[in-house]
Amino acid sequence: MKKQLLIAAVAATFTTVAMADIAISGAAKFNAKDGVYTHEADLKIVGKSGNTSVTINIELDDGDDNMGIDLEDAYLTTSVAGVKVKMGAWRSGKSELTQTSDPAERVNVSTTFGGLSLAYEDKGSSNSTTIGGSLAGVKVSHKINQNTSTETKASGSIEIGRASCRERV
Repeated sequence: MKKQLLIAAVAATFTTVAMADIAISGAAKFNAKDGVYTHEADLKIVGKSGNTSVTINIELDDGDDNMGIDLEDAYLTTSVAGVKVKMGAWRSGKSELTQTSDPAERVNVSTTFGGLSLAYEDKGSSNSTTIGGSLAGVKVSHKINQNTSTETKASGSIEIGRASCRERV
């Protein structure tokens, strides 16, 4: 009997070590117009263990009288010795208005040191390297796209002078 309890305790210990934090979220919209019913639904699943996470976004929409299941994003993110790595397929853009329609297979590696950020992204047929930072309060970045273009950005604010206004009573 003692051996069975010991085996059960060891098995439970190994099971809890392998478990990850899993979050499931989503949104849905159902429409009814003139006897025609349609729906749009999104499902997001994120599994996390330590500093590694896996994200899957699934679109469940109907259109043209059939239901479509579309994998929008599927990627892994992790950090190794201060270097962030993201690999898989995801759409570009931060909002629904600026996102590309199809996810692209890619790998993104980025890090920061001494106030500079460095990033490398490989999309299979093209890649880009970006270096950025802040110089005298001005944010500066330079991006090189493989064999196609370069892009340099600078942004900041300037204070021209101070004005004061006093009211006499």
